[in-house]
Amino acid sequence: MEGWEETILKSPVEGGEEVELRMPLPAMPSSYAVAFLFAACQEIHRVGGHVLDRAVLQLFAWQLSEKVMDSGLNLKFFGVAEISHQFSE
Repeated sequence: MEGWEETILKSPVEGGEEVELRMPLPAMPSSYAVAFLFAACQEIHRVGGHVLDRAVLQLFAWQLSEKVMDSGLNLKFFGVAEISHQFSE
C-alpha cells in the first residue's frame, strides 16, 4: 500500500520462542492531526508554557494524545482486530 509502512514487533513467548507481529501503519500522520497538535502547541505558548508546572504540561500532553487517538484512530480500520487475532494464535 502506498503511504503505509509495515512495522514488525517481536515478542518472546513461553518456551523461548519469539512471535513476530506485522502491522501496516501510516507513514505520515494526517494533516488534520498535525494541525490539531500545532494549534495545541500554539495555545500552550500563548498562555506561557515556560511558566507552567511540568505536571500540568504532562497531563495536557496525555489528554491531548488520548483525544488524538480517540478521534483519529479506528482500530478496525487499521486491521488491529485481525492482527491481534493472529497474534493470539
